[in-house]
Amino acid sequence: MKASKITKASGGLSQIRLTGHQLADYLRMLDWRAHPPSGDGQAEAVRMYNEISRVLDGITSPPPADAPPLLVVDNGFIGIPSTSPTPTTTGTPTA
Repeated sequence: MKASKITKASGGLSQIRLTGHQLADYLRMLDWRAHPPSGDGQAEAVRMYNEISRVLDGITSPPPADAPPLLVVDNGFIGIPSTSPTPTTTGTPTA
């Protein structure tokens, strides 16, 4: 895998910039090495996969300005058990 840009830093560290496609490919490779179908994964791959995925999972983006409002309907009042309401996104009703 070839990175878009590699910058050497102090202390023997390197900063590696990847495009979105390169990052997805790298995560697939790490996932395979960290979580193989049989046996234990490679410790370095497990660590790197966990660190990158933790950072990526923390990224949030604001909803688009034209996003429909989030609508949650609790059907518990009609006697149907509801373990937890499932959010349903709906647009403006049409006739």
